[in-house]
Amino acid sequence: LLGYFVVKKFSWIYFLLVPLFMEISSIPGLIMGRGILEPFTVYAGQAGDDADSLYINYPSFWSIFVKDHNAPFIKTAIFFTVAILLLLMFYIYKNNIFIKQNMLGIAFILAYTTVLFLPKMRERYGFMYTIFSIPLALRNKKTIYLSVILHIIAFLSYGVVELGSPANLKVIAVINLAVYMAYIYYLVKEWKANA
Repeated sequence: LLGYFVVKKFSWIYFLLVPLFMEISSIPGLIMGRGILEPFTVYAGQAGDDADSLYINYPSFWSIFVKDHNAPFIKTAIFFTVAILLLLMFYIYKNNIFIKQNMLGIAFILAYTTVLFLPKMRERYGFMYTIFSIPLALRNKKTIYLSVILHIIAFLSYGVVELGSPANLKVIAVINLAVYMAYIYYLVKEWKANA
């Protein structure tokens, strides 16, 4: 969306490709009897699960401050996340950061921000930004250690779910937030150098 509103070099019709490819990738499920709208409704159904949980087996920002999973301010957490995302996009726009040249870093930090700050995040939702950290580390050698830490965090998060290991999500969340801040530092520095 940021690219469409800032660069305006492609048609809005490209946005229709997203649901088309979601349906194409869901053909095996359709063959097995799933509904045609299920690729779009499955996540809404999951959001209804654990209705009051701010975090679910993921070392998110909220697991640092909230003692219990359950908290009454889910909507506040969503608005907080949207505000951070808007601030990042405003920074990119205001500083004339070249989206095409910095696409990997922008995609990485937006995905990381979303998973770190949105409520109801599960450990598997960090998969995308964890994978993005590898080519990012190859491009910017200073982030190699951050990528390694992200993979350790992912391993520990999966361990909570798959192995029932007693990892302390609060401690891991503090490390996760520190890694996020370090990535912000390195990416902003890189974006300024490329501007």
